Amino acid sequence: MGQHPVRRLTGQVPTHMIGNDAFQEAGHGGITGPAQAQLLVKDANDVCALIREAYYIAGAGRHGPVVVGLPKDVVMTKSAYVEAERAVGNGRNQRSLPTTAVSLPYPIAFVHAI
Repeated sequence: MGQHPVRRLTGQVPTHMIGNDAFQEAGHGGITGPAQAQLLVKDANDVCALIREAYYIAGAGRHGPVVVGLPKDVVMTKSAYVEAERAVGNGRNQRSLPTTAVSLPYPIAFVHAI
C-alpha cells in the first residue's frame, strides 16, 4: 500500500448492526489496519465532510491509503450536499470560489459531482 494516496469507499452493514457480528459485517478496523486512516460514517449528513477529510488525509504529509466505511442505512438516506470552498489559482493569485448547496437523492451521489 505504501505511499499512494488511495481512497477506498467500502460498504458496511446498517449502523445498528455494527459490532454485533451481523451477517456480512466486515471488521472495518481489523481488515484495514495497514491503512493510514479508517473513517466510519455514522450519519448521512457527515458523508461529504468525511470523504473530503479522507482526500485530505491521503494526500497530506506522508501519502497513504484511507478507507471510508459507508453503512447501508447511511447510503440509502437522503441528505443535502454542500460544496466546500475551493481555492482557485496559486500563490498570490489564489482566491476562493463561493460555496453552493444542492439536494442529492443519496449522499453517495456527490462522488459524481467531484
